Amino acid sequence: MSKLLLNRVEDNLIELGITKSKFYLVAFSGGPDSTFLLYALNSLGYRNIFPIYINYKDSPHVDQEIKIVEDLCNSLNLKLIRHDIERPISKSDGNFEAVAREYRYNFFVNIAKRIKIFSLLLAHQQDDHLLTYIMQKERHSIVSTYGLPKLTKYKELDLYRPLLNISKEEIIGFLKFNEIPYYDDITNYNLERTRNRYRETLLPSINREELEEEIRMENENLQKERKIIDGFDFYSPLPNYKYYSLSESLKLYYLYELIKVNMVRKEEREIIASRNLAFEFLSKENSTKSIELNSELTLYRNYDSFYVNKTMKQEDYSYTIYSSGIYENKDFIIDLTDIKKFNLKLADFPITIRNFKQGDEFSTDIVSTSVNSFLKTHKVPYYLRESYPVFVNNKNEIVCVPFFEDIISQRITFIFKKYKI
Repeated sequence: MSKLLLNRVEDNLIELGITKSKFYLVAFSGGPDSTFLLYALNSLGYRNIFPIYINYKDSPHVDQEIKIVEDLCNSLNLKLIRHDIERPISKSDGNFEAVAREYRYNFFVNIAKRIKIFSLLLAHQQDDHLLTYIMQKERHSIVSTYGLPKLTKYKELDLYRPLLNISKEEIIGFLKFNEIPYYDDITNYNLERTRNRYRETLLPSINREELEEEIRMENENLQKERKIIDGFDFYSPLPNYKYYSLSESLKLYYLYELIKVNMVRKEEREIIASRNLAFEFLSKENSTKSIELNSELTLYRNYDSFYVNKTMKQEDYSYTIYSSGIYENKDFIIDLTDIKKFNLKLADFPITIRNFKQGDEFSTDIVSTSVNSFLKTHKVPYYLRESYPVFVNNKNEIVCVPFFEDIISQRITFIFKKYKI
């Protein structure tokens, strides 16, 4: 049994492109899954591996766990990277598993940067894979992959899972047959936790081959559906008609990817919370306001499109221009080579271009002198109005406010540096 199981692990490693010449980090907890992975790697001749262990100080039996971890690493002649957290995770920090997971992966990234190894092997096995899928379907989760992916990424770190076709039962059998000690965490038997309860009640009765095939088919269908948005540009405004033609699941997926691509920090919980906020905001189809999604990003809405961008703080601007020409500053680019396009005359110079302010009125002979009414009539998006340019002549008279449709159609060249239209 041992040789056959190790052969399957080796096949999985080869399929993932994991070679004996490269260096890898290995997430190691002392539990049966990570103990098996570490032992299998060593048995198969993978020597360039660095196990990482995090002591969460969450159990009175942690000394026993540490001893098992250190003894195995010493017996395999592996250099252990050990980290003890400063204080135990408490209920005030949130869900233990979620907080510990985020802490763990961020620590892995920091270690990877320090020692310049950006590949991490994880010991998730078939039971984890199947349980993840069952819980995804029960919660109607919007996912990028059903079950657990063999290869994925967290920030700069490549994550490999070479045990997804090997069951927990096979792993325990291997360890017992070879008399390899491991730490049996008692929290895994707490049936108040959904995953533990499902492990005990659902997994023993399911047909694993049928469920694996179902997951394969679901992922195949998922990829076909996702091709609909393959051509979408995550950095340019998306036309409303494209967004509203998507199914609800594709809308949620698109928004998730849109926010993830544009965020500097890639914290999963924040991405999901921001996605949900964007989804609710876009359910009101006629708004042209903006909404802050998180500390980094704001969703901006034009009349016929929307986009996500770095949050811009509205600041007043004012620039004096003395003659025709092309001008660029931190707020806009303008081509005033042909001043007639802006209904300007030489007698108006020097002119001042500044942002719109409430109470602004035209000096020209038009029915309504309110600049605010003009902006509404010409469908300047709500979020853009406080940044919209007005042209003031040398007599302090507002003589021009560009037509928004002329800016959009590029009949005139006025480019907002901070916003996309």
